Amino acid sequence: MSDHPSWPDTVQSLTEKLSVENLPHQVRSLKTLEEKVGKVLDNLSVSKKISSWLSCCSETKYAKSGGMAGKLRDQGNIKFGAQDNVGALKLYTESVICAPCVGPELGLAFGNRSAALFHTGQYQAACEDIKMALQHKYPAHLEYKLVLRQAQCLIRLAQYKEGLLALQKCQAALDFSKLTDDKKAAIVKDIAALETEAVKLESKPAKKTESSSAKELDNLDMPGASTKLELEVSNDRVRGKFVTATENIEVGEVLFHESPYSCVLLPPHYSSHCNQCLIQLVAPVSCKFCTQPRYCSGSCRDAAWSGHHQFECGQMDLLHSVGIGHLAVRTVLTAGRDNLLCMKGAVKAGTYHSTTTDPYSRVFNLQQHLDRLPVEEVFQYTLTAALLVTMLQKNTAFLSPERAVPGVVPGMPGKLKPVQPGMEVPDKVLHYVGGLILRHIGQLVGNAHAVTELLEGDDGDVQQVRLASAIYPSASMMNHSCIPAIINSFTGSKLVVRAVRGIKAGMEVTNCYGPHYRRHTYMERQEMLLNQYMFRCICLACTDIKERAHLDRFMAYQCLKCKGPVIAGKCEECGEAFEKILDEKFDSFYALVESDQDVVIDTLKKAEKCLSTVLYQHHQTLARVRDRLARAEADRGEYSAAAQYLRLTMETTALRFGSDSIEFGHELLKLTDVLIAQHSAGGEAVKTVHIVDGLKLAANIFGLQYGPNSKQFKEIEEKLCHYGAL
Repeated sequence: MSDHPSWPDTVQSLTEKLSVENLPHQVRSLKTLEEKVGKVLDNLSVSKKISSWLSCCSETKYAKSGGMAGKLRDQGNIKFGAQDNVGALKLYTESVICAPCVGPELGLAFGNRSAALFHTGQYQAACEDIKMALQHKYPAHLEYKLVLRQAQCLIRLAQYKEGLLALQKCQAALDFSKLTDDKKAAIVKDIAALETEAVKLESKPAKKTESSSAKELDNLDMPGASTKLELEVSNDRVRGKFVTATENIEVGEVLFHESPYSCVLLPPHYSSHCNQCLIQLVAPVSCKFCTQPRYCSGSCRDAAWSGHHQFECGQMDLLHSVGIGHLAVRTVLTAGRDNLLCMKGAVKAGTYHSTTTDPYSRVFNLQQHLDRLPVEEVFQYTLTAALLVTMLQKNTAFLSPERAVPGVVPGMPGKLKPVQPGMEVPDKVLHYVGGLILRHIGQLVGNAHAVTELLEGDDGDVQQVRLASAIYPSASMMNHSCIPAIINSFTGSKLVVRAVRGIKAGMEVTNCYGPHYRRHTYMERQEMLLNQYMFRCICLACTDIKERAHLDRFMAYQCLKCKGPVIAGKCEECGEAFEKILDEKFDSFYALVESDQDVVIDTLKKAEKCLSTVLYQHHQTLARVRDRLARAEADRGEYSAAAQYLRLTMETTALRFGSDSIEFGHELLKLTDVLIAQHSAGGEAVKTVHIVDGLKLAANIFGLQYGPNSKQFKEIEEKLCHYGAL
C-alpha cells in the first residue's frame, strides 16, 4: 500500500477533479446523508478509485507463520538459557503473535513464555499462558512441567486450594511423561514439598485486601453518571442538552464512570496496549488470523472478534488511513447489522430518539454539524464514508451474512462465497449504512474523546499521551466552559470524571473541550472552538473583560506607581498610563533568560534583580529565571535559598494555573524535595511538619488530577509513609 497515494491524498485529488463537474456542491445540497453517499457512489470516477484503492490494501504481510514462530521461539530459548528472561519474554511474545492456531507452535510458544513470566515474578500472567498452552496442543509428555509451574504460581498468588489441585494434576500427568524413574521420583519429591508448603500457608490467617474497584454509578437517564446529575434540554439550539447538579457536589466526587460505546486504539500503541480494553500489555495474545491487534487476554480477543474484528481483520491498514473514519465504522459494527436494519424505518421517519434501553440510540442522537461545514469538507467526509461502506460490502460478510463460509472457524476473514443471485446488497441498504457512517464521522469531530495515559520519560517528565479515540455518550452531554468544573482521567478504556470545584445544586456541570482559560488566550480559545465545534463561547472567562486578560498579566510590565500589571498601556489596578523606557541592560538580561543559555549563578541573580524592577512580579520570564536559580542553588547545596526562589515561582503558578492545578502540584513537589534535602543535610532546622503538609497538599492535587491509582500519587504516599503521616 505504501506504493500508492494515501487516502487523504486520494480524497484531495478526487475533490479537485470532481469540483470541475460541481459534484461537491451537488452533494452538499442533498437533504439526507444517505442521498449524499448514494450520489458519490453513483459517480464512475469515485467508484473506480474506491475499487482500485481497496484492491491495493492487501495485508498478506500480517499473516501467521508457523516457521517464523518456531525461529522466534528458538531465539527466545537461547536468551532464556543465558538467564536473559526479559529478552526471552520479548521473543516468546513475538512467537505467540506469529503462531497459527493449528499446529504445535502456539502451544509451545505459550508454554515457553510462561517460564519467562514465572522467572520475572509475573505469576498471574504465567498462569494464563499455561491455560492457553494446554488449550493449544501442548505435548502431553511435557504437560507435567506446565502444571507443576502452574502450582508454583498459584501458591505464590496465595491461591492454595487451586495450587493443591494443580499438584494433583501434575502427579497424574507424570504417567504420560518420558522421564526415567529417577527423574520421576525427583518430581514426586518436589510435589510433596510444595504440598506441605501450601497446606502450611493455607492454615495461616489471610491478609485482608481492600477492594479497589470503582463504585458503579446508576443514573437512569445517563448510564455511567452520578445520581446527583440530571440531563436537561434548552430551547437554545447552540446549548442543546446540558448537565446540571441536583444536589451539592464536593471537590473530588466522581461524576461519571463510563465505558465507551466504541473505541479505537491508535496504531503507535498496538504493541503496548490491549486493543479491546486499553490496559498495558504484559503477556499479549493476538487475533487468531492476523498479527496486528494484540490483546491482554483470550477473553478480550474473543470480545473484539465477536464485536467488530471479524469484519476488520485483513482491513486494518485501510482503516488506519481514514483517521476518525475508523471509529465511525467501528461504531456501526458495534451496533450490528440486524439492529441497524430494524431501526431503518424510524431513522427515515425522524422518530429514532435516544433511550437508555438502546445504547446505539444515544450515540446516533449526538449532535453533528455536517450542515455547517464547508462544501469541500462535507464532500471529503462523504468520500470516506463511501469507501468504508464499500469495504463492508465487498470485503466482509457484515452486510450479507449469507456470504460467510461455514466451517471450523465461521467468518474467517477473506473467505467469502462469491456473490450469487439474492446475495446482492440493495443500494438502499448500502446508502443507508454509508449515511450512518457519514453521520458518525460528523459527530466524532466534536464528540470523540481522546483517551489518554500518563507516561513518565527518562528525565522524570510526565506527559499525557493520547492512546485512543472513543465515544462516551453520557459524558458527551456536558457542555463546554473555558473554566471547567471537572477533570477527566482514564482507567484502561473507562472514563472517570471528577469535580475539581464545588458545584451547588442547580448549577450546570461543564467540561473543557480543550481551550482552557489558564492556558490559551481569549482569541485562541474562540478560534479553536469555532473551527472545531462551530460555536462561540460565552462563559465567564470569555465575557468578563478582566478575565479575558488573565494570561496577559503574566506577560505584563510593572506599573511604576503601584507595581500592578500593565495591560494595553494601562495599569490594571490603578489605571495609570505606562510607556516603556528603553533600557539596554534590561533588554540584554531579558534576551539572555529567554534564550535558555547556560549561565553562571551570579549572572542569573543579576538578571533576576534587574528584571524584577521592570516586569510585573508574576511575569512568566521572572518565574523562569527564579526556577533556574532554585535549581542552581539546590545543586550547590544552598537549599534555603533554593526554597525562597521556589516559593516565589509557586505564587506565580498558583495565580496563573490555580492552586489545585497539576502545574502547582509539580512546583510543590520541587519545594518538598528541597526541604527533604535540607532536612537530611542537617543544616538549618526544617520542621518535618512543613514537609508533611506540602506532601499532603501535593497528594490531594495529584489524587484529584491524575487519580489515586497514578504512579505519581503512590510515590507521594510512599514519602508520607516514610514520615509516619499515613
